[in-house]
Amino acid sequence: MESTIAVNVQSRITRIALIEDNTLSELYYEKINNAPKVGDIYCGIVEEIVPGVNAAFLNIGAERNGFLHYTDVISLFSAQQSFFQTAMLGKSKKKKLESITLNYRESLKTDLQRTFQKGQKVIVQVGKEAILTKGAVLTTNISLAGHYVVLIPFSNRLYISKRIKDTKECDRLKKEIGLILPTNFGAVVRTFAKDKTIEELSNDINRLMNRWNEILNNLWHVNSAKKIFGGVPKIESLLRNFFSKDLKHIVVDDKKHYEETKELVKIIDSGRISSVRLHKGKRSLFNHFGLEKQIKLLLGTHVVLKSGAYLVIEHTEAMHVIDINSGPYARESQSQEETAFEVNKEAAIEICRQLRLRDMGGMIIVDFIDMRKLENKKALYQLVKECMRKDKTKYSMLPLT
Repeated sequence: MESTIAVNVQSRITRIALIEDNTLSELYYEKINNAPKVGDIYCGIVEEIVPGVNAAFLNIGAERNGFLHYTDVISLFSAQQSFFQTAMLGKSKKKKLESITLNYRESLKTDLQRTFQKGQKVIVQVGKEAILTKGAVLTTNISLAGHYVVLIPFSNRLYISKRIKDTKECDRLKKEIGLILPTNFGAVVRTFAKDKTIEELSNDINRLMNRWNEILNNLWHVNSAKKIFGGVPKIESLLRNFFSKDLKHIVVDDKKHYEETKELVKIIDSGRISSVRLHKGKRSLFNHFGLEKQIKLLLGTHVVLKSGAYLVIEHTEAMHVIDINSGPYARESQSQEETAFEVNKEAAIEICRQLRLRDMGGMIIVDFIDMRKLENKKALYQLVKECMRKDKTKYSMLPLT
C-alpha cells in the first residue's frame, strides 16, 4: 500500500495528512503556540498536593496547572531530583549522569505528601496535552524518542519492540545496544531498528545524548516555572512511525519546512531525500490531493459508504457508539445474510479508518448488522483485526457477541 505525507503550513497551524492509496487515513494538527505539547520538558513548581488522589498540581507556566499522579513519579525520584538540582547550579558538565552510582532498588514513598513540598521545583515531561478544562498530564519519567531507540535516563532496563518477532534479531539488538548504551540510561528499541547496523544505532543514540546534554544546559539558573526543552515537531514523530518502503512521497508547501524535512529524511535514510518534494502547484496542497472534502466529512455523525450504506457515529460521555445501516444497498441475487455480510465488511474497513482519523479512544461499541452464520462472524472479526494493525495506538478488541 503506497502512502504519502502532505504537510500544509499555515500562519497559526500546521496540518499533516497521511494518505494511503489516495485516501486520507490520519490527520494531525500542530498549533503554532506555546501551549504544552507531548514530549515538552518543563521545570514545574508544586502548587497543590491532593492526598485524596495521591497527586499534585504543578505550575509549568501554562494557562492551567499540570497534573502529576503518584504512578507517574519514578522510583529514583530523589536521585533524579538531586541530579537536576545540581544541573540548575551549572554543575552538569562536571557531574554527568553516566558517572554517578544509582540504587535501582530504591523505592518511592507511596505518599506524595511525604515526597513533595509546596514550592518545590520538579522537572517533568508532558505525557498528555491539556483538554478543555483539564491541564496537561505530567510525568517525571523523562524519555527522548529517536528513530530507532527511545532513550530513558535514570533506568537500566532495555526493552525490544514486540513487533520484532525474530528471536535472533532480538538477541542481536540487545547485545549491540547494550554495548553502546551509556550507563544509567535505559532504552526501548523501536521496530525500525530491525536489521540496522550498530553504527546506525549508535548514531541515533548519540543524537539523543546531544538532546539530553542540551536539556541539562538549559537548566542553568532556572528558578521559575519554565519550558526547558520543546518536544520534537509533529512531522519528525510521524516520520519515525511511518517511514518505510511504502512511504513514496513527502510533500510540503512551505520552503522552510521543506528544508527541515529534507534534513530529517537525510538522518533516517540519505538515499530517500528525493522523496521530499516542495509543492508549487496553483491549487493548494490539500485541494491537490482532494483532502479538504474528506476533512469536512469528518465533522458529521453520518459517514456514507460507496455502496450507499452508511455509518452513524455518536459520542457520549461514557463511550463512542457506531451503528451500521444498509440504506439502499440491496441486490436481488443476495440473501439477507449475504447482504449483511457485504455491508458489514465494507463498514469494518471504514470504521478502522475513522478510528484513526478522529483519534477516537475509550470504549467503542460497534453495532454491526445481525448475521446468523458463525463463519461470517469469524471472518468479520478477522477483517477488523487485520485493518486495525495499521493503527499505532494500543488497543484491545473483543469478538462479536
